[in-house]
Amino acid sequence: MSGSRRAPKSAARRGECERVTGETAVRVAVDLDRPDAVRLETPIPFLTHMLDQVARHGRLGLEVSAAYTGQPLAHHLAEDVGIALGLAFDRALGGRVGVNRFGWALAPMDESLAEAAVDLSGRGGFYGEVAFAGPLADGYEAANGPEFLRALAVNARLTLHLDLKRGGNPHHELEACHKAVALALRQAAALPSESGGARRARGVPSTKGVL
Repeated sequence: MSGSRRAPKSAARRGECERVTGETAVRVAVDLDRPDAVRLETPIPFLTHMLDQVARHGRLGLEVSAAYTGQPLAHHLAEDVGIALGLAFDRALGGRVGVNRFGWALAPMDESLAEAAVDLSGRGGFYGEVAFAGPLADGYEAANGPEFLRALAVNARLTLHLDLKRGGNPHHELEACHKAVALALRQAAALPSESGGARRARGVPSTKGVL
């Protein structure tokens, strides 16, 4: 029997949230390290499409099941999915030990360009300038996009700055915004590589010692 010892497995970075109200029923599971697990089911095709952007470009394992329990208002569903996703993301981060903490990205979608910056600060907030060319994107109220992202940021206890730098088509504008946020989240939540002899940071990246 060899005297060598296996390195302990890192703790799973997975979080879940189930939220049921008089308006919606939402269940979300997030896995920060298993991007292959993506299963999305909502009654709003465009919201499902945006969730897929967040999962694919954020390299997240993401399971979402969402339905109406009351009057079918897209605003309620988008906000409640954002709340549940934010809570699940926060739980997946755990104590936020060793994460990069900051992330930023520019994402183009044809004529549209969005810029996002994320700080896993422990203080939820959404800031920026997002004005869309049209009120609708494939039947989805364009204004629901920022409400979804605001709910995500506040409940994930992260600071999100988002600016739509250029646009023209509301579908492209929303898609650029969600892609930029996904890329910034991916960078912020990543754990530094241990390859090449580099040593993963073990502490919390804050002078306070906690996020």
